[in-house]
Amino acid sequence: MSAMPHRTLPAVQARDLYDACAASAAGPEDGYGAYWDRCRDLAAGRAGAPLRQWLEPVRAYGLGLLSGVRLDEPLPATPHERGAAPSLPVADAVIGAVAASLGVLFTIDGKADPRHVHDVHYIPEDAPTQLGTGCSRLEWHVEDGCHPTRPDWVILLCLRGGPDVVTSVARCEDMRFSRQERELLTGTPVRLSLDDSFQGAGDQEFSVPTLSTTRQGLEIIYDPAYTVAGTATERIVSLVSREAAKVRHDVVLQAGDLLVFNNRRAIHARTGFDPSKGSGERWVKRALVLADPAQARWCSPGVVHA
Repeated sequence: MSAMPHRTLPAVQARDLYDACAASAAGPEDGYGAYWDRCRDLAAGRAGAPLRQWLEPVRAYGLGLLSGVRLDEPLPATPHERGAAPSLPVADAVIGAVAASLGVLFTIDGKADPRHVHDVHYIPEDAPTQLGTGCSRLEWHVEDGCHPTRPDWVILLCLRGGPDVVTSVARCEDMRFSRQERELLTGTPVRLSLDDSFQGAGDQEFSVPTLSTTRQGLEIIYDPAYTVAGTATERIVSLVSREAAKVRHDVVLQAGDLLVFNNRRAIHARTGFDPSKGSGERWVKRALVLADPAQARWCSPGVVHA
């Protein structure tokens, strides 16, 4: 397994990117159109050049880490209520510039919290859930695996780190299965239900094989927490979990780290943590990207039909 692309922004480039983002007058809460136009300008401009250069090997590898991103100053306290996060124009602009370099930033109609840029931080009422706002371990999964227009890319920008919180990503192309195991993974439909980030979660199901071969390479759909159990399903979960543990990339995100991964070619997980300790203040921005917006059915700009 080769090393994932990891770059630290030089101080001058980090400052240029910060200045360009801070000059933006639009955030996602001001309307998608104005925000997205600004993000595309940032991505195409001089300040966005380091992002484009870093993303070249990331596209090929399907995973990458950028460190040294400058954040909003001063950074406010981590919120612990839903919808309580303040506007952070620099962080939102950085997220958008990366998204614009990869495709188009989007959300899904029918989400319980249908924002374009998500604030992922601990919320006490979500503690035991398989949501980013909980503190229990997040099992291996793909983002929105239950949706036919699942993201091609996931972007995570760390605003405040958790010293004992490990984010893991495992590429499916690194996993080694026997011929019989591969036949099981590609030939057995697995029943998935909507996850808890959707309104009416649990009311809908669909069936799909875990692995599939496409023109872009091997792809994976995997989410044990929302999988309908069965003998074959238990075997499939065991196989993928076994291989993911062997080939995972582990990252402890710190402030200014930006992690990007291909959501069709990899699965990801996160360790649990004690919210009464420092890791309870962890705060990450998350955004989802479609590489080819022509493949989506839009109900409004930047919003895909449920």
